[in-house]
Amino acid sequence: MKLSVFVFKFIDYAFDYVQNYYKYENIKTIKDVSYDDRCEDCKLDILVKEGAEGPFPVYMNIHGGGYVAGDKKHRRSFCAHIASRGYFVVNINHGLSPKYKYPDMVKHCLAALNWIYDQKERYNLDVDRILVGGDSAGGYLSALLGVIATNGEFRSKLNIPEPKCKIKGLILISGPYDLTKLLAMRVPFKIAAELGELMTGIPKKRIYNNPEAFKDYQYVEAFTLIKHVTEKFPPCLVMHTTKDFFVPGQGDELVKVLKEKGVKHYEHRATRFVDIHCYPIFRFLKSSKESIKLIDGFLEEMSERE
Repeated sequence: MKLSVFVFKFIDYAFDYVQNYYKYENIKTIKDVSYDDRCEDCKLDILVKEGAEGPFPVYMNIHGGGYVAGDKKHRRSFCAHIASRGYFVVNINHGLSPKYKYPDMVKHCLAALNWIYDQKERYNLDVDRILVGGDSAGGYLSALLGVIATNGEFRSKLNIPEPKCKIKGLILISGPYDLTKLLAMRVPFKIAAELGELMTGIPKKRIYNNPEAFKDYQYVEAFTLIKHVTEKFPPCLVMHTTKDFFVPGQGDELVKVLKEKGVKHYEHRATRFVDIHCYPIFRFLKSSKESIKLIDGFLEEMSERE
């Protein structure tokens, strides 16, 4: 097992309890539903209030894990919270590197979004009220779906189909929005560069401390999604921390672009020493509790019918 894979797997299991100790009653869960029969790893869990009737607003969650690790099970409490707010929650897994190369995981997330549209009658879903969100790598994939859904020129350039449904809003937690900077970071043991190698096949020696390693990469435009945000980008809640070791400054850069483009957005910028990467899913932190209140408000606003 590569060191980078071990590190991200260790983080998930080491912090699973503190992320999921809070239990929600009366939440029905249907596990491991296939959303793409072509991919054995493309499974999702459904979470919804017991006895609730639609039409439901929908929230699709994409876990973090550095594109090489992570699992929907580690976000079960966070997703149950959103289900408790009246949403039909789709908590997805997608293919991971190195088994799947970039952009396979993007295609998987797009397939999951289209699955929601295809299942609208079966589950009584309101496909005009779909939110997408995720943490870390899942934050990147969520933001990228936002670009795909709103930027036709970007879709044409990368030959990506338009989703079957619109995205009404995004919840973005500690995401990287420029992978060329993230993967070239100077971190111990070249872990970031190793992620890049596992995703793209480009040797980590070329990637380390060298964002230019991606300049001729076929999907560099998708890696730098922040450059393709337009005024049509979905309204979003951006949560990030000044103490983030993994994605330093990337939340600030996204917020700056959102302001320049006039995109409706809300920001929670945590500054305390203990405010670690993906802090909103750690329920015991003061900033986590603050961010959950913002999430609840955003969910309520986005659930309103137009």
